[in-house]
Amino acid sequence: MYLFTIPVSIRKGSGPEWYQKIFTVEYTDLDFDISTEDLIEWAKEDVRSQLRATMKDSLNEENWIIENVELNKV
Repeated sequence: MYLFTIPVSIRKGSGPEWYQKIFTVEYTDLDFDISTEDLIEWAKEDVRSQLRATMKDSLNEENWIIENVELNKV
């Protein structure tokens, strides 16, 4: 199992205020070989999808900064 902790800085609307939200993404039972870098990109895209679905006031992806993705193999 792979568990990712992904902090995202999100700008409130178009103003100067930012806040941080931490997402977790979990992948279990992967039946194929995949690089850690590819898994990280998958996790980032999963977070972007969640943001698109829930962030009505910050839909612009320029308002999201995803950094320091942490991988925990369990």
